[in-house]
Amino acid sequence: MTIDHPNKRRRVVKTLVLLSALILLFEAYPIIRNSYVYNENGRLASGLIKLSRFDFSPFRVNPPLPDVVAALPARLSGAYCPERDELGLNPLERTEYTAGSLFFRNANHLLLLRLGRFCELIFTLIGVVSTYYYARWLFNARCGAIAAALWLFSPMMNGHGGLISHDVAGAALAIASCALFHYWLKVRRRETLFLCGLVLGVAQLCKTTLLVLYPIFFVLWLLFPAHSQSNTERPRRREAKLLFLHCFATSILIINIGYLFEGTFSPLGDFAFQSKLLSKRQRIDQDYRISKLRFKDSILGKIPIPLPENYVLGIDQQRFDFEIGLKGASYMRGRYAENGWFSYYAYALLVKTPVGTIVAFFLTLGALAVSQRFRLRARDELALWLPGLTIFLFVSSQRGFSVHSRYILPALPFFFVAVSRLGLAFSPNESSESGSLKTKGKTIRFAMVVCGLWTIISFASAYPDELAYFNELAALIPTPLAEKAPLEPLNVDVGTKIRRIVNPGLAHGRRHLIDSNLDWGQNDLVFLNWLKERPEISEIRTELWGSYPDAHPPVPKSNEPESLKHGWFAISVNHSYDRKRKYRYLLEYQPYYVIDNCIYVFHLPDGDSSQ
Repeated sequence: MTIDHPNKRRRVVKTLVLLSALILLFEAYPIIRNSYVYNENGRLASGLIKLSRFDFSPFRVNPPLPDVVAALPARLSGAYCPERDELGLNPLERTEYTAGSLFFRNANHLLLLRLGRFCELIFTLIGVVSTYYYARWLFNARCGAIAAALWLFSPMMNGHGGLISHDVAGAALAIASCALFHYWLKVRRRETLFLCGLVLGVAQLCKTTLLVLYPIFFVLWLLFPAHSQSNTERPRRREAKLLFLHCFATSILIINIGYLFEGTFSPLGDFAFQSKLLSKRQRIDQDYRISKLRFKDSILGKIPIPLPENYVLGIDQQRFDFEIGLKGASYMRGRYAENGWFSYYAYALLVKTPVGTIVAFFLTLGALAVSQRFRLRARDELALWLPGLTIFLFVSSQRGFSVHSRYILPALPFFFVAVSRLGLAFSPNESSESGSLKTKGKTIRFAMVVCGLWTIISFASAYPDELAYFNELAALIPTPLAEKAPLEPLNVDVGTKIRRIVNPGLAHGRRHLIDSNLDWGQNDLVFLNWLKERPEISEIRTELWGSYPDAHPPVPKSNEPESLKHGWFAISVNHSYDRKRKYRYLLEYQPYYVIDNCIYVFHLPDGDSSQ
């Protein structure tokens, strides 16, 4: 580990604090500006139910911690909480949708949403700090600042960081737990391993994808020999016991505490599983209610499960969702599919990551190939790369549907730390290097400055709607289907023109990915404010996304497209590129206005009819 001068360390820490303050400032406006994204009200209501009645069945498909943190202001303010009988009595139903609709009974529900989002920023702070200190420990303080900056100026991280969601929380706790475990592999201190177990347990309360960390930790332990004399004499069996007791068992205890031991040690035979993997169903379309108790009459059915009931059922529910898919909702590059694609998440990173960051990643690979200076020891490189690559490959392998690129977020911090090593090129200890290596170092420094500025400018081009961010490659990469794109709007403000000049890919996102990658309903309130400023529009039909219109329908929704012959019409880009193509005829008209490349407003004059 490189030791920096104290003054330099203080300057880097100040830089990190400044960047953190900036991102908190950046997040405040989107948090207040953005409407409910899809079923965010359901997450908030589910967290309130868990806090008020200790019922963990709503939204069991995800662990409870992020929802509970977001619901703290609602609970402290005495907000209305849906009753159990209002949600239905079937324990296997997805009650969060009903709970979300009932949550709108709170007159101040929008305020509670915003306060809940501010509470969620704690996970962004944990992630930034963990990323910084991990890179600082592996390389130096300057590299730590670069790693933190890559997080702070990542549109995907910040776009989802200001929402009530599990993906950024999972990313934050994944990098924190892996950094602690890597540190333990080097020092072999019991207190470090115990702390790692605590953080690993909290990670499981954020994202079930992070179950892959258990085998990863075990494999890394096998590959890291004890390095000190005392540890060499210690039998590996004893160290294995410490690993399982201080880390794995501690994490399982934290999981149970997070669920208040709800149904812990229930026999396996009592679980009503839905997925084909865990039930007796031979086909996906077979009624799981007929044969759900797969282990009821077997020896395995008597085994007590040391995990909360709804945690186990949530994993089964998630597996079930991937088995049945989303009925052809998977969309990529103008094509729909019944199932997903293995390449979906790699492609999403290609078009939704700033090009400056992508270039820095490949520059890192090049630096590793040509210079020993940028390399860690082989085992340390493995400890850094293995978690991110495993999470990436595991998520990509789940091909039931490909809709949300956010599922890949827990893998990104590991790549941020790996790229941050380029900061070593700015270190002054080049005296021992040859002239060619000095030249390469200068080239890397120049490239890093260019990549950094490119990333920041590209990030700023999408602010404050980072969810809809697409990079410059989105304008260059052709798509197989020559889908007709909407014409240039009649009214384009100066800010939009500047954004499209800086980053032309913003207007091309719909050709590549839709849904939560582009319009997740975050601009519905922006549309309403835009509408209030135009009193000449007395009536308008809408087909928007998200959850806010379900609370207080601001305008009448449209009927079937055949009834739309003239007048004003506002439609989400997701509907305009819907697989059924029922609104595709609108692309024949020139939009009156476009809101953040997500909502298209059309004014059809009298005499026109649907195509």
